[in-house]
Amino acid sequence: MLLKLQKHFERYIITKQASKLILKLIRSSDLPKEAMLEVYRNNVISRLISSLRDIYPLSNDALGGEFFEQLAKEFIKKDLAILRSDNENGRNLADFLLSYNHVHKIDYLSDLARFEWLVHESSNAIEDYPLLLCMLDGINENDIDLELRASVRIFHSNYPVDKIYNQKIDLKEIKETGQKVYTLVVRNNFKIELFTLSAIEYHFLLLFMQKVTLDMIIIALLEKFNTTEDEVTQILERLLSLGIFKVKYLINL
Repeated sequence: MLLKLQKHFERYIITKQASKLILKLIRSSDLPKEAMLEVYRNNVISRLISSLRDIYPLSNDALGGEFFEQLAKEFIKKDLAILRSDNENGRNLADFLLSYNHVHKIDYLSDLARFEWLVHESSNAIEDYPLLLCMLDGINENDIDLELRASVRIFHSNYPVDKIYNQKIDLKEIKETGQKVYTLVVRNNFKIELFTLSAIEYHFLLLFMQKVTLDMIIIALLEKFNTTEDEVTQILERLLSLGIFKVKYLINL
């Protein structure tokens, strides 16, 4: 019954059409039913817009508060998923902004929003602890199984989204870089940190996230980047130094 009621409220919020079930719940009120529902609807939409602003502060700045609010309202009407999960609220905003590119005419906006969502995910990931290089002393590399920490995210764009996020560039001066910009996002000590990656480091992590074995990753990178095994080893050591891995479990110990 509760799930059914929730769906009826969701439908009303988007369409303003109240079902018999909703109307029945408010018959005993002194306020007109339309007024009650409108107050409820406005409160929910206002809360959702506020949540989107918290997740996408830079997108809000790029658009301006009033324009962002208008687009946010349109997005809420089109994406019912935003009503159902705090952790997923606003996930699809970047795709929505891309579809409205002809309206806002800010070419980098969808990439920026996509990046802000990854930062949001990283900020809300479970807390875990990094594997430090000193912890590997005396342990055979074949006896350890690594995985990425929960807050690790990687991103690529033709725009310098890392500089935008760190507010090191004026929004009016943003242009395509002419080449891919690869960025690593991780949360350390409850603080978001960004690291610039090389193309080969990005693809190493991309394959690692896809559960490709280390041997196959090395083969793939050797073929794609015409590099050497020693260089791939150096890449792994550099990534380990960033504190983005953790120990899944130790083998044969």
